[in-house]
Amino acid sequence: MMSNSTNFRYILSIYTLCSLATLFQLIGCTTKKKDWLITLPGVQATSSPRVADLTGDGVNDIILGGGGPEWAHSDSAVLAFDGQDGHLLWHTPGRNQVFGSATFLDINRDQTPDVIIGGRSAELQAIDGKTGHLIWEFFTATDSMAHKRAGWFNFTNGQLIPDQDADGLDDLLIANGGDATIMDTKSPRPVGRLLLLSTRTGHILHQARVPDGKETYCSPVISKRGSDPAQWLVLFGTGGEAIGGCLYKATLGDLFHDNLANAKLLVTEAKKGIVAPPLVCDLNRDGTPDYLVTTVAARTLAIDGKTDRVLWTFSAPGAETYSMPAVGYFTGNDSIPDFFVSYAVGTYPVYGRGIQFLLDGATGRPVHEYATMGFSYGSPLTLDMNDDGFDDVVLNVNEDDDPHGPRSKVESKLIGFDFRNNSQSRISDALPGANFAITPYIGDLDNDGSVDVLYGSLGATSVNYPGVDVMRPLPAPVTYFARRSLSGLPAKTVRWGAYMGEKGDACFTN
Repeated sequence: MMSNSTNFRYILSIYTLCSLATLFQLIGCTTKKKDWLITLPGVQATSSPRVADLTGDGVNDIILGGGGPEWAHSDSAVLAFDGQDGHLLWHTPGRNQVFGSATFLDINRDQTPDVIIGGRSAELQAIDGKTGHLIWEFFTATDSMAHKRAGWFNFTNGQLIPDQDADGLDDLLIANGGDATIMDTKSPRPVGRLLLLSTRTGHILHQARVPDGKETYCSPVISKRGSDPAQWLVLFGTGGEAIGGCLYKATLGDLFHDNLANAKLLVTEAKKGIVAPPLVCDLNRDGTPDYLVTTVAARTLAIDGKTDRVLWTFSAPGAETYSMPAVGYFTGNDSIPDFFVSYAVGTYPVYGRGIQFLLDGATGRPVHEYATMGFSYGSPLTLDMNDDGFDDVVLNVNEDDDPHGPRSKVESKLIGFDFRNNSQSRISDALPGANFAITPYIGDLDNDGSVDVLYGSLGATSVNYPGVDVMRPLPAPVTYFARRSLSGLPAKTVRWGAYMGEKGDACFTN
């Protein structure tokens, strides 16, 4: 586990232009000397990175949730890295893993974004972005099981809403639920909740239980309708890996009254729930945002935002998913966005290979089908990787060149899918181990007009692909996290560059 001392020990390797030039010739890009790789002993990261300038140097820095083995206290539950060279800015402790992604807000008004981020065991912290000092913590007990006795569980990703407590700061919509200690699928699960929290103090302003009495692991999403926040729609999901659930829509006004009884049911799954957040975009060009949702049962549904009618459904029998789709213009035949979905073949907790589908956004019809050796909870992203005017997809893939032989070695890499040329190519070097849940970041980290990529893997893993058992205990963890700069690829080529989008709101603007 990492030390609490100011001499935080980690390994930083700077890759030179020569060592990666051959690799990036595959996609017509060169690398820069500012590329780096960090090795984080003792950290088991499953968080997707978010970026913001914490140092005031004009380069976005990186916030990553971390932690050690599940249910264990860690002094590295949240980490901030300098975007320029990868050196550690600060780290904060936690009683369990922080798997969420950061929400940024200048809480203390020092002109630097502060960080709100959550995870297991009711971990939800507001952290001074400049110093790493704790501003507030939702639940303060240090015992990793005290949260369960108090009735608080996992915090998902939050959404900022207009100020509700007259302190001049936006406030936070967030979900809490999911008790991972209950293994029996027939045992009662704690009812999930939606909460509105003061971002200044972390205190509860409003809360309500989900209407079907199920658990929740799904981050809520807001679809803004008009200028009155009370009329804005809140999309939220219930259920889990082996517990049925639903997708609902309510209004923020319902939550202002601490009651979700009037929430409207949009999608029902009898045996498996909805974990991935829904995606908001206009699918029929009527000017009203529509919704796209993937269920654990590997169904993808498009829903009309005006009528709540299902526009189309695509399903992959024998598969499951926890990933959001990538959105972009892939088919090139209309002005309606298309989707790339990634599923795992198998049933929780044992999965084999991954399968992916390119879906026509107008009809839901599969245009292309792909297969990969191993699955990842991480979501695909959208980038025109050869700047030819056609969107492509970047997906994290876990592979083993010799899965049943003496040289078995799992590696994680980023693969680009070029639909126009019907080809695939690597866009990163391989990292040791497997990436279970980190969605990469693709964007302009240092404002030089070119694309940068952030990605990671969990290195200490003895599991093989295919046939991974996600419940199998891992040995002492180590996380690898890397930056790669794609010089010559313009930043404008990024269409959907982070988990839940660059703004973290799961809203795609056509």
